[in-house]
Amino acid sequence: MDVRTEKRYLKMIEASPGFRAWEESEELARLAKRYIRWKTVDQAMENLEQIIAQVMNMGEGGNICRLVDYVGDEGLCQVIRHAEIGMFKCS
Repeated sequence: MDVRTEKRYLKMIEASPGFRAWEESEELARLAKRYIRWKTVDQAMENLEQIIAQVMNMGEGGNICRLVDYVGDEGLCQVIRHAEIGMFKCS
């Protein structure tokens, strides 16, 4: 992804309802600890998109519903559109 596309993408995610409140929340830290096991919570918190993708990919229904509440449908769609290869499993 080029720099212009990445900046535009991050602006769209940040504009999603509740993003700012959720960005530093205990809920996000809990999800990061649960779904990004190969990193420390602090390291995982540096990449919100990876946390969102991992929860969408492996998460339980309640966690996915919380993602929708916080980042909105468009936020989830943006993560899917700009996902790196291998970020989502195909099953």
